[in-house]
Amino acid sequence: MKKIFAAAIAAISCAAAAETKIATVDMAELVRLDADYPRDMKAISEKRAGFEEQLFKMQEELEALGADLRKQSESLQTPNPMLNPSVLEEARRKFDADRKRFATLQQQFMLKTQECDNILGELRSLLSRNAAEKTRATIAKFAKEKGYTLVIDSGTTVWSADGVDVTEEVLKFAGIDAEAARAAAKEAEEGARQRLRRPAGGGDAPAPASAPASVPAAAK
Repeated sequence: MKKIFAAAIAAISCAAAAETKIATVDMAELVRLDADYPRDMKAISEKRAGFEEQLFKMQEELEALGADLRKQSESLQTPNPMLNPSVLEEARRKFDADRKRFATLQQQFMLKTQECDNILGELRSLLSRNAAEKTRATIAKFAKEKGYTLVIDSGTTVWSADGVDVTEEVLKFAGIDAEAARAAAKEAEEGARQRLRRPAGGGDAPAPASAPASVPAAAK
């Protein structure tokens, strides 16, 4: 009786396995080759370029003020002995006021940089989610039409049998010319890199200028 029961279970398991049709796809590649990918890349790069323009203007102001503060500091360290005391005192007050203004502008620069990073991060996440949802919907339609019971992302698969990756089939199903889509994606990525190139020194954002940390001793 036990042998008969075991045989029955084995037969059911084999039947279930025979009915299961599994495939894998390169999810990242499908998202990258989606028709909206170049548009999304352009949206991100243009948004970032706009932010960088604001940050560079702030940097220019900081650098100009920092250079002026250094000149003021040098002048106050070795003041002209013939200079009227009241004029010298006014120069000291101006230096102190400009130094405080520099510190405020520098803080604003750092906050603006963080704000831009946050906005760009949210935009990237939104576009990524939308692209993933669109790709999953396409995969679901493809799987139903082709009779697949399970489609797995190859990026998270340790091993799979040869011949089960259907990435190219999904692209054809979606009406995407893979070669043309890869060329468009590469062009969009290169365009983004060109728009985001930095001046000498590089970095993700302009580095704030520096200035004397305090009023020179002569001004105390």
